[in-house]
Amino acid sequence: MPKNIVICCDGTAGTIQPDALSNVILMYRILQKDEKQLLYYDPGMAVLGNPTPYLWLKKWLQRALIGVLGFGVDESVLKAYRFLLHNYEDGDQIYMFGYSRGAYTVRVLAGFIHMLGLLKPEHENLCDYAYGAYRRAADGDFNQAWLFRSVLSTRENIPIKFIGVWDTVSSVIVPKFQFISSRKREFLPVGIKLERLPYTSSNRSVEIFRHALAIDERRQLFNCDLWQEPQTYDLNFFNPKDDKDQDIKQIWFSGHHGDVGGGHPEQESGLSKISLEWMAKEAKDAGLKVDTSKFNRYVLGKKREGSRREYVGPDHMGKLHDKMAPHWWLHSLITLKCVFEEGQRIPRPRARIIPENSKIHESVLAKMEDDTNYRPKNLPEKYEVCS
Repeated sequence: MPKNIVICCDGTAGTIQPDALSNVILMYRILQKDEKQLLYYDPGMAVLGNPTPYLWLKKWLQRALIGVLGFGVDESVLKAYRFLLHNYEDGDQIYMFGYSRGAYTVRVLAGFIHMLGLLKPEHENLCDYAYGAYRRAADGDFNQAWLFRSVLSTRENIPIKFIGVWDTVSSVIVPKFQFISSRKREFLPVGIKLERLPYTSSNRSVEIFRHALAIDERRQLFNCDLWQEPQTYDLNFFNPKDDKDQDIKQIWFSGHHGDVGGGHPEQESGLSKISLEWMAKEAKDAGLKVDTSKFNRYVLGKKREGSRREYVGPDHMGKLHDKMAPHWWLHSLITLKCVFEEGQRIPRPRARIIPENSKIHESVLAKMEDDTNYRPKNLPEKYEVCS
């Protein structure tokens, strides 16, 4: 019998504590878990529970010096791929959720599946080789990918029902070494170029794509990575006449990176619950099975009789968290390739560019009405208000 398979990949930062959860792990918690809906969760670089000082320092260094640059994405992609390899059957519906670096992880996973399909369980030992072939396609070498796909008879044309991501950031693109090019006015003090993997911004295997974006984030290494619009979904890979428009919604919400993707203390999570409620409803409309009682408790903040723990609900007047940690200034100085019209310069915090005619969540307008100090300068002249 067909089932739902749900892949949840978290971002780079934070310690997973009961009172400071990301929207990805909250999504994981509110979903029904049974034989008809299998769930997978990867914490990424996050620290589980109360770590020892050594583990805390190790994870902090990973997040500060490695995680946001994309190292470690490969491992997360392959673990999720192996889970699908063993559990996917024809007719199953695949749902993917991710935040920050985890958002890029699920987009890479979807691109990997689109290009090479799913290996058969008996070929699990070849996953690393297959992923290497996918990575090489970023340089225009598609031969090995097609070779894997044809010789191993991978399970091809795997449809992906739903991808839901919070604030995908472009700083997780995989680094490669390259000489500095003065002609392009690139600021490359350590000779690093950021490389995009195939099918991470467009993917005809995806039926529904949802993206929650942060209006107020200013870190240059947290530039948002938008999904291309419009796109086509291959409803029938063998008959182009059956193609239809991909169902895409990319909506901007008030707040910085963590105010959209979560991870702040529960009592300061009113803003992030807005995008969580929106995402959960969109996924439910697409066939995902949500536990209503848990949705009411963890997302809407409704009290449960006999419980001492309280959860906040969506609140457009929730606290804004402008977080410029020291290691992000370090990254800005030594790692990012930047091409600016005004020439070479160190990337400094600046407002994100929101394209004209973008979709703005109605809570943004409510916040502007109730908070006279909240006036995002990067809102476009023309935009569509969405609920």
